[in-house]
Amino acid sequence: RLAQTLPKSIPTEVKEHIRANKKLSKMIGHICEMSEDDPQKEAEIRKYSAIYGRFDSKRRDGRQLTMHE
Repeated sequence: RLAQTLPKSIPTEVKEHIRANKKLSKMIGHICEMSEDDPQKEAEIRKYSAIYGRFDSKRRDGRQLTMHE
């Protein structure tokens, strides 16, 4: 959700916003440092995406996926 509200054309603004929240910065700051061609970058973005639930809470392994997942 955070990435949707920030302009995509100015990555320095995104980095500054993340630095303001230290806890968030520790968790996802490395994604901004990855190059655009890095194949792992997309996987990392999905890992912290809002559609998969709160990234700071643990998902129970035995739980079945819902329709939107």
